[in-house]
Amino acid sequence: MEPELVNSETTIPQTQVRYAGFGIRFLAYCVDFLILFVLGLMVQQMAGNNPFAIFQAQSLEDIQKIQGSGNSLLGIAIGLLLGLVFYLVFWVNYDGATPGKKLLGIKITKDNGEKLTYPVAFIRWLGNMVSATTTFFFFIGYLWVIWDKKKQALHDKIAGTVVVKTDKQPQTAIAIFLTILMFLIFFSYMALMIAKG
Repeated sequence: MEPELVNSETTIPQTQVRYAGFGIRFLAYCVDFLILFVLGLMVQQMAGNNPFAIFQAQSLEDIQKIQGSGNSLLGIAIGLLLGLVFYLVFWVNYDGATPGKKLLGIKITKDNGEKLTYPVAFIRWLGNMVSATTTFFFFIGYLWVIWDKKKQALHDKIAGTVVVKTDKQPQTAIAIFLTILMFLIFFSYMALMIAKG
């Protein structure tokens, strides 16, 4: 009796892709934002650009001088460059997971399940800038995740990427704590700036 040939496709278990929803992605983003915010302040300080200079201003004229100075432009450039390097390095070299995503057990892949490459990661980063412009249109670029079949945001659509859940247990409580901390630090910083203005 000849052995029965088995179709190799049926022997490979088909893993169900689990797309990450808006809530878990938002928490991951907040954790990453906290890291980038603190890193940004440190890098600006090391580059000789005092990120707290506006708090030392004594008048509206002082504030206008600070905002119009080369240091202000340098701060923006440093922030953009830091964000670009941060996201590209983690997306490509750390299996599509930034610290926030790693904490919550999610990662970014190409739509076909492959790892991100630098060109795709860069397109996604640029796509994020496009999503950010939708802030004035009810955050539609980010909220697209809620009703999309693959839970893709606008920048995912642009880059052909998806955010999926991994087998790692999400550390939701830690992420919520860090998110609250992020809001406290960021809005305190902004409130001080507004108060000075």
